[in-house]
Amino acid sequence: MNSLKEAEDLCFSGQFEKAFAIYDQMPNKEAPAESAFAAWLYFLGAGVPQDVSIGLEIMWQAARSGSPEAQFGLGRFLEELGEYDVARTLYDESMSQGYYPSQYRIGWMYLHGLGVQKDLGEAFNLFNEAQKKGSLIAKVRVARLLLKGHKGTAQRVHGAIQAISAFVEIIYFGIFHKRSLRLVYSYPNHFRILMANKKVFE
Repeated sequence: MNSLKEAEDLCFSGQFEKAFAIYDQMPNKEAPAESAFAAWLYFLGAGVPQDVSIGLEIMWQAARSGSPEAQFGLGRFLEELGEYDVARTLYDESMSQGYYPSQYRIGWMYLHGLGVQKDLGEAFNLFNEAQKKGSLIAKVRVARLLLKGHKGTAQRVHGAIQAISAFVEIIYFGIFHKRSLRLVYSYPNHFRILMANKKVFE
């Protein structure tokens, strides 16, 4: 089994110390994906003493190396600090590599007017594209906007159907993959694991 995959699986079961131990023995632990994984462990104090400064340093290095996961993670952190312009730039770089969580976050920024002019139409389009790529949380957002009549009264029925579909997917993954519903609801891979542990990263 791939070492990073093994570490991620241990995180899914809450065995963070073992996950970090595996990461620490990886011969390529300075590679972007592995570095991004370690950064989140430091951010959250999962399996290692919490140290945001170390996490940020590692994440910046991985982001500069072109890791879409790291660009997303760093953007997410900076977004919480109100650094919307830098966060948006990182999301754009990540999204250009096909990383759909970044597309979702840009949609979120348009939905709430974070660093940009509030634009429900643009938010809907970004959520819609992200859901086509597999984002369950984007699917939920699209359903909510449809239910609120964003695309007209006739589309509210479609929104209700989509909301039910998303709920079934959440339950399926939560039960059969033994992952918390919040993990499945949010982000792929280790970000979905780790962000669910701290409200700041929702």
